[in-house]
Amino acid sequence: MPSAGQVRVAVHDLVPGLYISQLDRPWTETPFLFQGFELRDEQELGILRDYCRYVWVDAARSRVPIPAASKPVSTTSQQPPGFGAGLSRCQQRRQQAKAILRPVFEQLSEDTAASVETLGESLNNLNRELINHPDAMLWLNALYEPDQRLISHSLNVCTLSLLMAEQLNLSMENRTALGMAALLHDVGKLGLPDRIVFEPLQLRMDDWEQIHAMPVRGAERLKRCGLSEMVIEMVHRHQEHLNGDGFPRQLRGTRELSLETRILGLANAYDAMTADWPRRPALSGHEAAVRLNRIQADRWGRECMEGLRRALGVYPPGTQVLLTSGDKAVVIMSQPQTRLRPTVVIHEKAAGQAPESMALTDLSMPGCRHRIERPLPAHPKQGELLAHITHRLLAA
Repeated sequence: MPSAGQVRVAVHDLVPGLYISQLDRPWTETPFLFQGFELRDEQELGILRDYCRYVWVDAARSRVPIPAASKPVSTTSQQPPGFGAGLSRCQQRRQQAKAILRPVFEQLSEDTAASVETLGESLNNLNRELINHPDAMLWLNALYEPDQRLISHSLNVCTLSLLMAEQLNLSMENRTALGMAALLHDVGKLGLPDRIVFEPLQLRMDDWEQIHAMPVRGAERLKRCGLSEMVIEMVHRHQEHLNGDGFPRQLRGTRELSLETRILGLANAYDAMTADWPRRPALSGHEAAVRLNRIQADRWGRECMEGLRRALGVYPPGTQVLLTSGDKAVVIMSQPQTRLRPTVVIHEKAAGQAPESMALTDLSMPGCRHRIERPLPAHPKQGELLAHITHRLLAA
């Protein structure tokens, strides 16, 4: 918490010469190398505006007076600073990655060696946006994309795997291998009938043989592409569990299943639970995380589940919540220190009518009267709702 003599100032009121002692988010989520610095120029001011809504200024260490115009930041705004621009960039990166993955998947579906070199650059771009705009990337994960479902699922799993890897402090080398395995983990499904891949509740007994062979088939396909043994092993083992109830070989224990493999398996399970499958509606991110938490020790281990919790927060982006006012809202983003009070957009008033506008509400701001009463199941038209909100965020 800020100490005496520190003043909370909105970023639009900052001027060079002020001493910035604390941000509204962890320092590690910004480009600043030092925790506490004197604001020198417009470049640093621009960075603060991109990343923060307000900061704390140390009056005693500042060379200039704190502007008298400083006022508490409003609890509602068109969007958090930098979020719309970040969302647009992340969306572009995602479309680029889909365009690169498509021909790779087509080649692998024909059991021919695919050129995967271009995936490395795409992976670096995705990782860069994850570092700068993790909430925007998670928001895009929550969107329902009916076209190219396997590619969209692969990108979602890659995004979440990399976020978990960052939270668990994996080396950059292992993160890169994990990201590549996540992009390609489901190539064993290519060429199979849609009813097997996309309708898991309608499988026949003989279909399960093909299901259990998918990781093996995927690993065999990737061996022709010159990928590392680490990547191939993760693809081969991502459906295995610590307790031995996975497939295809019923492996068990941490000696057989690396942390990276378990991260991939958990990210895959989470995205499958939050996807809108035929005959099985999507769970909300909050519901999926709660259910996974009940089985995490047996299947993936506490370390992996902690990585998922840190990456997603209490209310993952896209989660529908009921506010104490009776309004219904969707979670957009949150900060580690305010996980229970995220930024939301109200989409339905207590009386049932749509709001006049979809301004974002930061529940962590002083003076905000809204609080989350409880999480709600996914909206019946979740895909349409999130797509509409995304359009408004990009247009703002």
